[in-house]
Amino acid sequence: MYNGSDFSEEAFMLLFLADFLLRVPYYFWGSKNKPNIYVMSVASLWEIAIKLSIGKLELSEPFDRLIPEKIEENTIDILQINLSHLSAMMRLPLHHRDPFDRLIIAQGIFEKLPIIACDEAFESYHIDIIW
Repeated sequence: MYNGSDFSEEAFMLLFLADFLLRVPYYFWGSKNKPNIYVMSVASLWEIAIKLSIGKLELSEPFDRLIPEKIEENTIDILQINLSHLSAMMRLPLHHRDPFDRLIIAQGIFEKLPIIACDEAFESYHIDIIW
């Protein structure tokens, strides 16, 4: 597990954003010697949209304005879902039953990206977690 010593000020802003958006997991790729690259799974955006539509979440601005603005401000790449991610998800042990989180874990494993997350269930999988 990463201890956060490689974080830039921008990474802390991203952590704040992740917490703001339902403690949504993000992927992080970078170190002191490489530029930081932030990636968010489309599954996280899908979960936010579902929670908004059923009234379990409220945002200060409309989804279709706020989310693209925050993604652009923080230079976040969106990771699409592909068949390899789904195959990896199907092979995961059932330590965590949330389908969105399982997909994000599988994407992180398949793409070899550490995940910024605060969900302890993620620690049951062989993946680097930053938090």
